[in-house]
Amino acid sequence: MPPAMKRLALAFLLLLTSTGCPKAVDKITLNRVIDRGRQIEDLGQACALGSSFRHALDAAGTKKRPPHKALIVAETTSGLCSQLDAWDAELAEARVRSNPASDPVAKANAIRDARVELGRANTLAAARFYRAWQHMEPAFGEIGGNKCPRIKKRDEVAYLLGMVSGMLAMLHDGAGGGNVAVPLDTLAIVSRASSCLDDADWWNTPRSLELAQWATIPGSGPEGVDAWAELELSAAAGDLSGVRVARALQILVAANSGRSDVVTSGIEAHVKSIEATPRDNDWALLDEYATRISGQQADLIWTEARGYRSATFGELPKEPEPVEENNDPDPFGEADPFGGE
Repeated sequence: MPPAMKRLALAFLLLLTSTGCPKAVDKITLNRVIDRGRQIEDLGQACALGSSFRHALDAAGTKKRPPHKALIVAETTSGLCSQLDAWDAELAEARVRSNPASDPVAKANAIRDARVELGRANTLAAARFYRAWQHMEPAFGEIGGNKCPRIKKRDEVAYLLGMVSGMLAMLHDGAGGGNVAVPLDTLAIVSRASSCLDDADWWNTPRSLELAQWATIPGSGPEGVDAWAELELSAAAGDLSGVRVARALQILVAANSGRSDVVTSGIEAHVKSIEATPRDNDWALLDEYATRISGQQADLIWTEARGYRSATFGELPKEPEPVEENNDPDPFGEADPFGGE
């Protein structure tokens, strides 16, 4: 952990032990922890920080008044750890499936084992993201209702992370077998509630969250709106900001909806965006997270095709060149050169 983060972590722990005021904990989390942490391009450090602070944050308040906004941040970042594990397990299963094996029984057992590991990681990720989502209403009031809650400017990042966590909780729970029992209407609530944030301020992410429901469930959006076309427009606009979360959400939704064409075109667009638009270093962590989402899907495509992941971000495997048949006449004619009949 960088020295600046170590000093911040120590100061934060001192605060937790010296105050029982949830508002003070929320304030320093949003004003100091996020302000420093958002600039670090290391998902491992972010998830470790969230995991280590989660219980300390819970103890900073009372059972009736925990620091809900700070816990949204902690649970969301701790969910990254399990999400990274789930991605590794997903690639492991694809690798076993794609590579030949001399022992079919051993290969089948390896696939089953990877699938179990993937289910466990998805379930844990869903549980963590869902806990973040469950802090949303205590922190902000009714979510997804007829009126938007009052959200202070400094609190908007917690609101946004909560929206993303709600979506991720549903996706990971579905992939993990539904063990967390995330309500099926969660994505619809996220879709309605995301419009409470200014799209321009948050790299077109709110609009992409709104469209995710419409794309996932045909007919759930307004009549005449092509959700997939709108998702592309939202992702393209977000690409110009240098924080490509909207692009990553498009690719994630497409992957979970079986739209391999959108996944492929989205990855290609993400690569071009990185070449054309520098990363916004003020939000380097979120842009790195978006890059990892797109990179995971590219790795899956490559692994399923070749049995291993690509060494270059966003590179997609080319179709193998066809093997030309040898149509040359038999140089020995009909005679056996070894003297046989």
